[in-house]
Amino acid sequence: MAALAVPAGDDGPVGLAALADGVVATFARDVDAAFFDAVTAAFLTRGLASPIVPSSATAPEQLLLEVAATGVPALAPVSIAGRCAVEGVEWRSLGPAAPRVRVVVAARLEAGGPALEAFLAAVHRSRAPRAVLHTVPA
Repeated sequence: MAALAVPAGDDGPVGLAALADGVVATFARDVDAAFFDAVTAAFLTRGLASPIVPSSATAPEQLLLEVAATGVPALAPVSIAGRCAVEGVEWRSLGPAAPRVRVVVAARLEAGGPALEAFLAAVHRSRAPRAVLHTVPA
């Protein structure tokens, strides 16, 4: 799901139709192809012109600093809103119309290690609405 980062104090309307009338930044396709495609499709499937301008940011904090510096709102995965903050930037929910991206984790049989165990534990603890951990016996 997507969240909208806006300059602090911006009380403008929030929603895809309202955003289509302006410019909205997001991670470039080469940074997050699934999210970029989902955001673009969310506008196009509603018959709206896509206002998306790819950001040069490669990290969440960079994207938020761009919002603070330029005043241009940015769409980002909602998971970022829960863990990243920059002074002068506020997060807004797009509600049920927010673009959604399915995440799939593929694995291969190999010896486990601390990094893999930590990753699988994080997936299992996730608060995402449909986070499911499937294990397959070796």
